[in-house]
Amino acid sequence: QRLIRMIGDPVKRYEEDPVRMLRAIRFSAKLGFDIEPNTAAPIKPLSGLITHISGSRLFEEMIKLYQSGAAGSAQLQLVSYGLFTHLFPQTSALLNGAYPVIPFITVALQSTDRRIKDNKPVTPAFVFAALLWFPFQQRAEELQKQGVDPLPALDQAMSFVITEQNKVVTIPKRFTQVMREIWLLQYRFAKRT
Repeated sequence: QRLIRMIGDPVKRYEEDPVRMLRAIRFSAKLGFDIEPNTAAPIKPLSGLITHISGSRLFEEMIKLYQSGAAGSAQLQLVSYGLFTHLFPQTSALLNGAYPVIPFITVALQSTDRRIKDNKPVTPAFVFAALLWFPFQQRAEELQKQGVDPLPALDQAMSFVITEQNKVVTIPKRFTQVMREIWLLQYRFAKRT
């Protein structure tokens, strides 16, 4: 029937292990199945439970989800079920603001999905750099308005955004270093000859 259905009582299952909500979304997105209504209904009300999971475990789940080959679909579900707000609070706060967050993330995840379908490598650093690009931009702009010079403002903004994100989803240092490089490279693209 192309349905994802929880075995047993979905509320109890999600309370036992909130990561099951992410898995339901991942399987739904990857397989192109719908989540059965009784399985879907408790996700939004219980979405806050996801913050009780260790940051390192959430990082692993995010990698599986965003590197499933169906990251675009998974992202839409994360937002609609209220999980994205808890997983990426800085980015979520900007979803309806002045920045083009949704189109930007959509393009980045489409690119990721395409690379996976073409059997090309994908680094988690790219996905996280894209997801956190606008919080980084906003923070850097705020710091510059406070009188911090541009380069120190970028450095402080990177540290702040990564530290805040690590309170929920812990990104290993080997990836945060690459994220910093990706972010800084963006400014060089504007100065190309």
